Amino acid sequence: MKKINHEEILNGNPLKTMFLLSFPVMISQLLHTLYHLTDTFWLGHLPPAESGEAVAGLQISWPVIWFLITLSFGFGLAGVALISQYTGAGEKKNANTIGGQMLSLSIIFGLIIAILGFILTPFLVPLITKSDTVIKTAITYMRLIFWGMPFIFIAFTFQSILAAKGDTITPMYINLFTVVTLNVILDPFLIYGWWRFPYLGVRGAALATIICQGISACISLYILHRGIKEIKITFNGLIPAWEWLKKIFKIGLPAAIGYSTTALGFIIVMAIIGRVNNPETVIAAFGIGDRLINIIFIVVDGLGIGIMTLIGQNLGANLISRVKEIAKKSLQVVFR
Repeated sequence: MKKINHEEILNGNPLKTMFLLSFPVMISQLLHTLYHLTDTFWLGHLPPAESGEAVAGLQISWPVIWFLITLSFGFGLAGVALISQYTGAGEKKNANTIGGQMLSLSIIFGLIIAILGFILTPFLVPLITKSDTVIKTAITYMRLIFWGMPFIFIAFTFQSILAAKGDTITPMYINLFTVVTLNVILDPFLIYGWWRFPYLGVRGAALATIICQGISACISLYILHRGIKEIKITFNGLIPAWEWLKKIFKIGLPAAIGYSTTALGFIIVMAIIGRVNNPETVIAAFGIGDRLINIIFIVVDGLGIGIMTLIGQNLGANLISRVKEIAKKSLQVVFR
């Protein structure tokens, strides 16, 4: 798959370029969904006495975790908007600065949410369901996953930074490696205790996910620090600077609230379902269906990133007439 260069973004066919930018983002988002589907698949093959509560515990966990992850989406969009504009304007130093501030923000948010999530999980889960077995499983899974939250935030920020530069392919390849190669392989070893590994059940699923996300975050940080992909972030660039953070918050906060509100709706629906008779079966069925429906939103989000990159870089290059053309054609595609 060929990477889109700066010249194509500024002069190429808008629709073709938009789809070439968007498709790898869709694959990356789909692969992030597969973390959860892979855990669900392997836990669903546990003995019948364990599989129902294990899968139900996962379904309860992910709306809450997703609600917190969506915060990074909003600020990621701010990064795409700002970095793409600075890239289009040829202001590489400012693009690097915004990238460093975004990364710093993601690490801080990730650590705060990890600590708060670990502490508050035992109080949050009982609000969603009254099933003791599901509550116990969900708490076990969530408290482990929360420790991997900084890794998740770093990975999403890396994807946003490179997307703004016009490179949506590198994050896709990293996700292919960590999800398809590592997570799918690690899950059964850690869940079932294959070979010399201990039998960990739902804890194994969470641990496999954290390991894979940690590897993804380390690869991302290495690429950004080395400047391999046309953007270089130094340790000094990670020091929070209010004037730059203010720009990110101004653009990103409304988007973060919008995404989080949507995610909150799914938590409320899950809380209603969690109070029916036989909640294990109903929650598990709803959660699997919800994951499949979310694939539709992946297409929309992917197109959105492609459109933002195109408009941002052309706006930065002051190609106003082309920006209008891209906005018009992209809206036609989305509404169709």
